[in-house]
Amino acid sequence: ELSPSALTHLLEEDLSLDDLSRLAFMFNFHEGSMLGGYQKLCVRLHDGSEQYRYESEWSRGFGLDSVGISQVVEMNCKDARALELTVVIQNAPGHLYKYTKILRFLPRFVVVNNLPYPVRMWQDNSVFRPPSAADVTLANGENKVSRRWRLVTNRKKKDQIKINQYEVLWGKQVDITVEETGIDFPQGTTAHPHALHVTSTAPASWKPFNLPDTRADRQLRIGLGGRYNLTSSFSADVPGEHTLRV
Repeated sequence: ELSPSALTHLLEEDLSLDDLSRLAFMFNFHEGSMLGGYQKLCVRLHDGSEQYRYESEWSRGFGLDSVGISQVVEMNCKDARALELTVVIQNAPGHLYKYTKILRFLPRFVVVNNLPYPVRMWQDNSVFRPPSAADVTLANGENKVSRRWRLVTNRKKKDQIKINQYEVLWGKQVDITVEETGIDFPQGTTAHPHALHVTSTAPASWKPFNLPDTRADRQLRIGLGGRYNLTSSFSADVPGEHTLRV
């Protein structure tokens, strides 16, 4: 797993030629596809763990002519839930400018937590579920039961291979541990059982994420755990600044 500084470096707009040569691999279109046709690429999510739990369908084809323009590529996972990636096409630096194009895949969304305490992010719409939730779900399924997520004190050994951000794309229930990768949250959450857990972020850190269900409202809410109500929802796709009350 890459360190936060290494991930930040990969998101930079300009990578050095040394970094490009270390990270990139060369490819070309098949000879048969270059005979007067319009060449396009397709991508898919491949499970490299040999468990083959997460294998998406191929995305729609996209061309390489839109240099400098960000494109969103969707890979259908299950029942029209899609994993979204940002694709940026650039010309190679230096004397390779005329001959080589660089294709970069970037996360569609990134959460940056500048707060002194951890936060959980949920996909949920506060118009239908106002931030005045009264019940608190505690670890191991107390109070409220959700088919989409559950709070647990620790994962069973057979569940430790699961990746939450991919599990939800296949419509499966995700396990949210009380101490997620060293993030110590207050006990419980006021999130609605139908809300979708997106990710959890430690203080002064950042993490890439994807929407659990692209078919649903593309709205996000922030939670601090415990008896704190979730914030009002805001759009994941509209840039801007929001003031959120907890």
